[in-house]
Amino acid sequence: MPSLPSPITIVTHRLVSDELRAQAFAQFGLLSAEQLLGRGITATMASDAVRSGHIRRPTRGVYDFAVEAPVDLDPSTRGCRAAVLGLLAYGPHSVAVGASSLALRGVWGLRIGHAPQIAMPRGSARAPRAGISVRYFDPGTEVDIVLGWRCEGVVAALAHTLLQETPPRALGILDSALHRGLIEPHQVADVRARTARRRGCRALEAIWDMADKRRESPPESWAYYDLTVAGLTPDDIQVKIFDDEGQLIARGDIGYLLPDGNWLLIEIDGIDVHRAPEAVFGDRTRQNSLILNSTTPMLRYTTRDFGDVGRMVREVRTYLRRVRALPVAMSPSPGLLGRVSFMCGAR
Repeated sequence: MPSLPSPITIVTHRLVSDELRAQAFAQFGLLSAEQLLGRGITATMASDAVRSGHIRRPTRGVYDFAVEAPVDLDPSTRGCRAAVLGLLAYGPHSVAVGASSLALRGVWGLRIGHAPQIAMPRGSARAPRAGISVRYFDPGTEVDIVLGWRCEGVVAALAHTLLQETPPRALGILDSALHRGLIEPHQVADVRARTARRRGCRALEAIWDMADKRRESPPESWAYYDLTVAGLTPDDIQVKIFDDEGQLIARGDIGYLLPDGNWLLIEIDGIDVHRAPEAVFGDRTRQNSLILNSTTPMLRYTTRDFGDVGRMVREVRTYLRRVRALPVAMSPSPGLLGRVSFMCGAR
C-alpha cells in the first residue's frame, strides 16, 4: 500500500509556543504571516528567524516551521503540504484544485513534487506567487471542506488532473479515488464527461473501461494498463489461491487463467512496502508456500519493469505463448511450474 502522510517535526525556537506548535503541526509545518501576527509574532521577528536558519519562507507570507525539508517528506505528506502552502499564500477565499484537492483527500499516484494548485474567485486581485499555479472559478463551483480546507469537488478535481497525466498514471489516480470511496463506479462516467473535448482527452480513452476500485496501489494500475495495451488483457485481478484444505496461500495482483484451469499470477512489488525487511520476509514466505502447496506460477515485478516493451510485458507474453499453445495434457509439469515461480521471483 502507498504510504500515508507522516508526522511533521516542528522546530524548537523561542518563538514557538505550545499553541503555535500545535497549529503548525496541523498545517504540515506551515503558518501564514497573518497567523503569526495573531500570536504576536511580527514580520520582522519571523524574518530574523529565517535569516538565522531556524525556519524557512517557501513563498511570500508563508513560513515553514518543519524540521524536515520538503524533499525528505513522503509523497503523501509532500502533496498535502503543497496544497496547504498554496491555500495559506492566497488566503481564506482560495480553493485547492486539481492535484492539490486530491492530495488533501488522500489520493495516491499523484506526481511527487507537483506545484500547489489554487483557484480564486473570479475578479480577485492577488499578486502572483512563484511556484504556485493559480486559476479562477465562478460562483456556484462545487467546493467541499476537507481537513478544514476548501477544496474543489472531487469529480472536477479528477478531470482536471487526469488531463495533465499520462494514461497509466491517470488510471492509477482514478483507481485510487475509487478504492478510497471518493467516487462510486458510476461516477467514472461523470469524470469522463468533464474531460470531453478538452486537450488531452483522446489519450485517456483507453482508461475508462479499465478503472477498478479493487486495485490497491498505483503500480498495480500501471501494470494492468501496460499489459492491456500490449494485447495481454488480464482475466482478473486480486486472484486468490487456496490449498487443498481451503487455506489462502497466495493472492496475485493480476491473474491469467491457463488452459489447465490453473492461474498465472502477477505480483507487483511497491517500493515503499516491499523494501522493509519484514515485508521481504513475508513475500518470501508466501511465495515459498505457493511453490510447496500448489502448481500456480507467479511472476513478480517492480515499476522498473514496466512499459509497453518492458521486462514485464516481454516475459508475460513469452510465458502465455508457450503455455497456451500447448494442449492441456502437455502443459508444463508441476515441477516446472514451481521452478518458473521460484526463478521469476522478486529481484
